[in-house]
Amino acid sequence: MIPVMTQHLREILGSDPAPWEGLSGASVFVTGGTGFLGCNLLEAACYLVDELGLEFSLTVLTRDPGAFRAKAPHLANHRAVTLQRGDVNELATTWGAFTHVIHGATHSASVSGRMGNDATVAAASKANANILVFCQQVKPRRLLFLSSGAVYGPRHGPVVEVPDRAATAWTPYGLAKHVGELAFQAEARGSGLELAIARAFTFVGPWQGLESGYAVTDFIRAARKGEKIILKGPPDTTRSYLYAPEAACQLLQVLLTPGKEVVCNVGSSEAIKMQVLAEAVQEIFCPDAEIEVLPSTQPPSYYVPDMTQAESLGLRQRFDLRETLRRTREWLDAQAF
Repeated sequence: MIPVMTQHLREILGSDPAPWEGLSGASVFVTGGTGFLGCNLLEAACYLVDELGLEFSLTVLTRDPGAFRAKAPHLANHRAVTLQRGDVNELATTWGAFTHVIHGATHSASVSGRMGNDATVAAASKANANILVFCQQVKPRRLLFLSSGAVYGPRHGPVVEVPDRAATAWTPYGLAKHVGELAFQAEARGSGLELAIARAFTFVGPWQGLESGYAVTDFIRAARKGEKIILKGPPDTTRSYLYAPEAACQLLQVLLTPGKEVVCNVGSSEAIKMQVLAEAVQEIFCPDAEIEVLPSTQPPSYYVPDMTQAESLGLRQRFDLRETLRRTREWLDAQAF
């Protein structure tokens, strides 16, 4: 593992394997395991094997195993990880018997926005239907579906989990996730499958592309180059940012939380306005960088989870925004050598 990642995960996961014993002997099938959040999930899983002595395996679906080996050889070649060439629309039961399934494969919000409602929902529904058939055939004990806070629709304050219904989703991405939740809930209620739904909010950290088009990555990219940090939207737009390795560990906690159906927000409850985010990135990455606020006629938006239920399940945030940015910088700096 990358030393800085091992150090960060040690602070998050600790040295006690007891909370993670539910993974002992498990065989986990993962979709979406080679992207931003998926890589952090694999980092956390490999830490549990290497540092805490747990024995379990992960089979990671990928269209291009060679590309992932080039991107993250320490993950791709780890003894607990098997790369399975394939696509979520062409799943095979011959790949093995699995105790757990983590379904994280999805189009990004930006891609979904370009595709539109109908195409996005159709593509997601097809993938979800294939996962459901796969689960009916291999009969895992538990399925974790990576949903999104986008299912709640527009909000002006922290959003609380509503297990049986979500507010009207207003983006193609949010609508696709909402439809997916309903499909998985219907299957779980009519079968022996245990279901966990993680409604993911906003993350930053290792394995996140700085060209991904989000405000935080735009700010970091500009600051690392010593360029002007440009705030294009309303300065009062509010987000929250959980360190990605923390998010991965929270996802594993949700996967292991007992219950026939668990619905849980995953994110940070620390509300951050865009002006404050820009100033924090400036402080951590390049104090000499200028900040320019462009005029905007858009109304400010709010996208922050209420984490009360998550905290009752044992999920907690360890790092605030500035510490999250410091650790992101440490990881980025380590990649330069």
